[in-house]
Amino acid sequence: MESPGTPPSKNPLVALSEAATLRGVHLMAVFLFLGVFVLGEYILLKNQLATHVWADGFWTLSSLLAAWRCLSTARQASGRDQAAWTFFGAGCLSWFFGMLAWDYYELVEQVVTPFPAISDFGFMGFAPLFLIGGIFYSSHSPTAGDTLRHVFNLGLIICATIIGAIIILYDAVVTSTESVLYLTAALAYPVLYVSALLFGLSWLLLRLWGEKRKVYLLLLGGLAVHTVVDTLYAFSLLGRTYEAGHFLDPFWVVGFALFYWAGVEEAARPHPADEKPILPSSFMPGRQSLLPGIALLGALILALIFRETLDPGALSLLLPFAVAFAVLLILGEWGTNRMERRLARAITWESARAQRYLDTAQIMLVALDREGHILKINRKGARLLGRSDNELTGLAFAASFLLEEDRAAFQDFQRRVMSKGDLEGEEVEVRLRPNNGEEKILTVQASATFDEDGAVDGALFSAEDITARKHAEQELMRSNQDLEQFAYLASHDLQEPLRMIASYMKLVSRRFGDKLDGEALEFIGFAEDGAKRMSALIHDLLQYSRVQRQGVSSALVSSEMAARTALAMLAREIEITSAEVVMGDLPVVRADKTLLSLVFQNLIGNALKYRSPERTPKIRVRAARQGKIWVFSIQDNGIGIDAQYFDRIFGIFQRLHRREDVPGTGIGLSLVQKITERLGGRVWLDSKVGEGTTFHFTIPAADETVDVKSKT
Repeated sequence: MESPGTPPSKNPLVALSEAATLRGVHLMAVFLFLGVFVLGEYILLKNQLATHVWADGFWTLSSLLAAWRCLSTARQASGRDQAAWTFFGAGCLSWFFGMLAWDYYELVEQVVTPFPAISDFGFMGFAPLFLIGGIFYSSHSPTAGDTLRHVFNLGLIICATIIGAIIILYDAVVTSTESVLYLTAALAYPVLYVSALLFGLSWLLLRLWGEKRKVYLLLLGGLAVHTVVDTLYAFSLLGRTYEAGHFLDPFWVVGFALFYWAGVEEAARPHPADEKPILPSSFMPGRQSLLPGIALLGALILALIFRETLDPGALSLLLPFAVAFAVLLILGEWGTNRMERRLARAITWESARAQRYLDTAQIMLVALDREGHILKINRKGARLLGRSDNELTGLAFAASFLLEEDRAAFQDFQRRVMSKGDLEGEEVEVRLRPNNGEEKILTVQASATFDEDGAVDGALFSAEDITARKHAEQELMRSNQDLEQFAYLASHDLQEPLRMIASYMKLVSRRFGDKLDGEALEFIGFAEDGAKRMSALIHDLLQYSRVQRQGVSSALVSSEMAARTALAMLAREIEITSAEVVMGDLPVVRADKTLLSLVFQNLIGNALKYRSPERTPKIRVRAARQGKIWVFSIQDNGIGIDAQYFDRIFGIFQRLHRREDVPGTGIGLSLVQKITERLGGRVWLDSKVGEGTTFHFTIPAADETVDVKSKT
């Protein structure tokens, strides 16, 4: 529910459609901007001043628009992405301020911009600011080792670029009559831009995946255009051939257009709140190790191509940078190896600490791979299996330690865990035969484990030894069975002497009734009545014991037939009390027919026994479907029950009235509760004293399965 004042959230499809539309508008504007610039250049080509104004204006405007787009994207981003786009925007602003200085010379002073000038610092600043922004724009946060490796990689790239620039431009430099400052500034353009481009390419391969990779490709495309154009610009500076209207003019605008486009794509890219960094793939270190080799190979290829132009002077220029390259390479490898050793020690220590945590658990914890082989196990698990953890590593858990008849169930459980990730508390019970041969019973839970790419690579199992509990349950079950058997036999054997007592009391009354006085006949009546009540009590006890002992069948049963069977058993009481029994439509349910009839018989019998003396008994039997169950109701208009006794009446031998007032043994409702529970339902009541009582009980519907409770 949205809080007051909060605007309603948009439908994701609508938001996506709006973003796509806005992106389309921006891209159309970019292409229109480029088209207008190229068309103007073509039209004004023969007018030198107009060409100057047109080109300078579009360079200035395109850099400003790209800066605005990047900084707007930075405001929408957060964390490292925000820093990245801030630097991208700063790079475009650096170029913009360089263009303001350029425009001052060209349009205000109307002189050729000197070289080098303040404007060149703005143009050159673009490349390092892009490089810094690219470092922040990563698919995962770098570690200290990553940062050290990237610093050395950057140094290697700069050295290799300088070496390449010297090799390629050496001939132009030595034949030039310009000052050292002029030549250094001219060489700085290709060195800075090529270094930034090469480092950006390595960053693309090593640190970027998914949607970010697509955006960075646009940024890198813009930088590549500027790199090519600025390298050619450096050649033209050395040869003094650059003029306004040059074929290079449109490409600077194209570069900024790609930056603008990248900003639009980044703003449209989904940024979920729970977005997590992507971990680098396992082959990333292999890619990183190729970078120094590629840089060195590139320098050697250039040296071979331009070998005829290289003289001792060129070699003397190259030597310091070659030495710097070698030193950086050595330091980089040394630092990387040191960092890797430190990382390996940290991993070993963390692994040992994790093992100590696992060993404190008082249950078995074991990690298995996809094929079920043991990867790691805690001390409790090793003890249960009767071996050391080193001996257990690599063994097939199910095949080596589970009883053969339990292996399939365990392996199926493992497959389901690895396919679903987590089974939400589901468990499997298996029997274990460890190395010492003593059979154990385990209850096992599990959750999937994942590799660095998010793919399931195994499962972690927790297993509790429940052998002692199972044995205790079996002992309790045997004790209960013995007790039930004793109660059944005792009750059964008591019937015979009671029948004998009752028979002989009747015989005495028949043969000697005329010789006995009234008091003696009354005593004989008391004895006969006690024998009858004892017989009824034993009968009910036998019935209660039989429900406990016997299995329960689950089949489709007509509850109407079960209720009519109960009414037939109560026909005499119904006739004596003149009761009115109204039965609604009763469904087919899944139950035991005999036990269901017994429930109806006891509840309707109760309604007859506890009738009100002030009115004719009226009993209604109904049923209503509620989801997967049927709720049955037996309603009467009897004397009712006080709410404080609702729980008590279901206890065995519990009575609320004197035996003289209402006959019974106090077992009927206990029997009803026991039967409904074994049929997968429950029983409860509503009642008002003086108005009547309604008993409710539930039975599973015919289209639902029920796990009937077996004998316990």
